[in-house]
Amino acid sequence: MQPRVSFNDFDPVETEDRIRELCGDVRESIAEAILSRKWVVTVPLQLMIKKYQDLLDLFTYWPRNVDNFFITTLNKYAKEQFGDFDHKLAFAFEPPFMVNSYNDLYKYVNRYVGLSGIVVKVSQQSMFLERAVFECHSCLYQWPVDFDMFSLPTIPNKCPHCNKRGTISLRDSDSTLVPIIRGQLNELTALD
Repeated sequence: MQPRVSFNDFDPVETEDRIRELCGDVRESIAEAILSRKWVVTVPLQLMIKKYQDLLDLFTYWPRNVDNFFITTLNKYAKEQFGDFDHKLAFAFEPPFMVNSYNDLYKYVNRYVGLSGIVVKVSQQSMFLERAVFECHSCLYQWPVDFDMFSLPTIPNKCPHCNKRGTISLRDSDSTLVPIIRGQLNELTALD
């Protein structure tokens, strides 16, 4: 399944308006969370399937890019609708669909999906270098490099701009680290 649109096709202002429409559909859940002093509001992404297909695509295919944007917009909406309240809401997004077989997981790398199983092992949290920004000390050229979780980040041998070797360093302040936890699940199988 391929996304219908590219992440770059989304206009932040228009997308924020669409998220606000979605907020109207979960308004009761937000009000209940505020009144009962709960911290988490569950947003059923299944709501998006018919009415908000563009948002569903955005969230499913680019969850890391949009998660903060969704949560910021949802919190802004809650403050506008219900005034100031003394705690920040967290929003839990129900997965848009469940993966039925672990054999199919390779089809869903970097996508937001749900799994059903028994957690048998969990690693400690570590940091993953998602985007590195490198700088050449000779010509001061800077360029980003995106990494996936399955490759080991390495510093380039030479600058792509001036072709000099050994003058490159990582710009920590401009690079993106993402916290990850690796887990091992045992698949639940039906008994015949």
